[in-house]
Amino acid sequence: MTSLSADRSELARRYRRAGATLTRNGDLDRAYDYYLACLAMDPLEPKAHDGLGGVAFCRGDLSHAIDHFQRAIALAPDAAATRTNLGCALLCMGRVADAIEQLEAAILLRPDCPEAHVNLGAIDLLFGDFTNGWPRYEWRLRTTYCRPRFPQRFWRGEPLKKELIVLNEEQGLGDTIQFCRYAPLVAARGGRVILRAGTPLQPLLSNLSGVEEVVPMDRRVPDARWACPLPSLPSIFRTDLDSIPATVPYLHVDPARQAVFQQQMRSSHLNVGLVWAGSPRNPRDRLRSIALCQLGPILDIEGVQLFSLQCGAAAAQLSEPSLARGIRALERETTDFLDTAAAIIALDLVIAVDTAPAHLAGALGKPVWILLPHVPDWRWMLETPRSPWYPTARLFRQPEPGNWDAVVDLVVSALRGAVAATRQQRLVIS
Repeated sequence: MTSLSADRSELARRYRRAGATLTRNGDLDRAYDYYLACLAMDPLEPKAHDGLGGVAFCRGDLSHAIDHFQRAIALAPDAAATRTNLGCALLCMGRVADAIEQLEAAILLRPDCPEAHVNLGAIDLLFGDFTNGWPRYEWRLRTTYCRPRFPQRFWRGEPLKKELIVLNEEQGLGDTIQFCRYAPLVAARGGRVILRAGTPLQPLLSNLSGVEEVVPMDRRVPDARWACPLPSLPSIFRTDLDSIPATVPYLHVDPARQAVFQQQMRSSHLNVGLVWAGSPRNPRDRLRSIALCQLGPILDIEGVQLFSLQCGAAAAQLSEPSLARGIRALERETTDFLDTAAAIIALDLVIAVDTAPAHLAGALGKPVWILLPHVPDWRWMLETPRSPWYPTARLFRQPEPGNWDAVVDLVVSALRGAVAATRQQRLVIS
């Protein structure tokens, strides 16, 4: 009997570990099955419920995520990681006070829990409390996914005397576009700035003011004395709501490349670029992305010509005939962000979910309407219809979790108003 129990326990652990691996790889359906198999072997395994909560969260099913995290905590009240996960799910549901309670409980259990500190920092930043938010946000550097991996000294704002400093891309493409605006400030401190970024952004960032060179992420810069991750720069420069370097545009594109896309636009229409989905590997993607079919009401607005700026697997949704009728694909020479930027400049407006092209439009100083979940990423803050990071951005928010229909209704109304205003302006001009 003891041997059988030991065998069942070992099998349960194997199922749980397999579920964790599958979740990290984005195979949520199989991960779900393995966690259930674990619980069949050991119904009292708290980490299996924690794993099921993670799967539900990645699917955008916040109610079931919260339920599983709470079951895990009932079995293991001292699990700081699970309380942190519960705090994240509660925050996305808009239950901010409950989220803070769980995150603070996690820190009491484990004072060095970086994920709990980072999420508390995100809440501070959501509410515009940059004084407390930036120091807490720096706790991300203690996590496995953001731990610095460069040989140079970590720059914390020391004077730079024409020394080389490497600014490193750390997270997604949107983060790089948002925080590269600090490169000229680093150069003004006396630094010779080398920017290290992913391949899609290198051509675009090469003309960024204050940057001597843009190099690939795997390129070593042996002569550099200093290095700093881009997302740490707001903290180093003690950024508050009044000192965000928000002069746009801070990214630029050759006019000849812009002209290629300008020729594809219809002068009699409001030309609008559309992005409806981000990377599916982002754990919050099911919360921030929208299915193209949900944007159907936008397709029927007279006087609007829609162009797809969508990349990745979600672009395949254009194959549906009923959706493709009103959306044109832009003729592009390359898939890097330099062409995307040129297309955005040629457009009148970009409508996007919270993903890199939204940041890009803002950095280019182009009007951009950003569709946001009920509780968005910290950079979009709460309630405000405008962004302190991007003056040309207008924010459309879910009134409650998952309600994209209300967002689309607001966008349709605003778009009709924009068409009417454009027509009136052209009548006055003519």
